[in-house]
Amino acid sequence: KKTRDGDAPEAGWTYKNKEENLQIEVGGGLDKELVKGTRIAAGLYYGYLWNKNSIFYIGFDHKKYPDLTDHQIILKLSGEKEFSPMVAMRMGLNFFYGWVKENNEFNIMGLVNDQTSLNGSHWGIVASLGGTVKFERFSLEPFINGGYQKMKLDGDGFSYLSVPQEMSKLRKEWSIGGGLSIKF
Repeated sequence: KKTRDGDAPEAGWTYKNKEENLQIEVGGGLDKELVKGTRIAAGLYYGYLWNKNSIFYIGFDHKKYPDLTDHQIILKLSGEKEFSPMVAMRMGLNFFYGWVKENNEFNIMGLVNDQTSLNGSHWGIVASLGGTVKFERFSLEPFINGGYQKMKLDGDGFSYLSVPQEMSKLRKEWSIGGGLSIKF
């Protein structure tokens, strides 16, 4: 939960922004050693994401801008192979599919009121690869990961003077990351 506010008495206005986020993930899976030094794991999870923003300034009141709920089914797969007592490799794959509902509400001094309700899907996949190289006094653990996700929402509502309106949102994101952990 974050709250930001401010005011400019000489300009006669105030600003207030409140953001609330909640993320819950529950589920479970199996972890199995196939042969000595080789492990695989798989899990199925339910994810709940909720985000609500509200912004108020100079009579502009965005009560729910947006108010988003995302219900997700998540599949996680991983594997580990030890090539020697000094070298191991790990990999993972996460896939999710979600059902999203987003509400937007915009009000100007009680005169103009816009409301839209969007529904759609949100899916993504992330792959990772890493390993461990052990030395006498320390270990190096490099990793790299990359992913893609897409959210597509459509809906309708009404705008100023109750004029019907339609709205679509499309968001596509690529991500790539990496790093190196050094253990002493």
